[in-house]
Amino acid sequence: MLAQLRDGSHPSIAIKDRFQHGQIVYTSSIPTFSEPVMSKEAVFTMKLEPELRDAFMAEAEASHRPASQVVRELMREFIERQQQAREHDAFLRAKVDVARAQIASGLVASDVDVEARAAARRAALRARAGGADA
Repeated sequence: MLAQLRDGSHPSIAIKDRFQHGQIVYTSSIPTFSEPVMSKEAVFTMKLEPELRDAFMAEAEASHRPASQVVRELMREFIERQQQAREHDAFLRAKVDVARAQIASGLVASDVDVEARAAARRAALRARAGGADA
């Protein structure tokens, strides 16, 4: 059975066309609940091009899902991506801070030293593999 809002409508986007300052404004009402139904509701209003709105509504209908469900999923995905990006940025900043601290304390190697160590390691690996020229 479909859950109903306080006004008796079903939990899908209620989109109303109205004119405001010579522009078409689409007002969307998106319930802030996931199943089971919660008693709070938020209204989210945004301006968008009529073509975008029509294409979105057509695709939501083609996928047999209410537009409000699609919008909620898009919002959740956006929130998740933003949180992951912030966590990744914090991780990288911490690595940079560690590297800067190592440089400041003198724990550095020149590119010549790094290349010499790499050449020695390659030579050792070739020797173990059975030939110095391999």
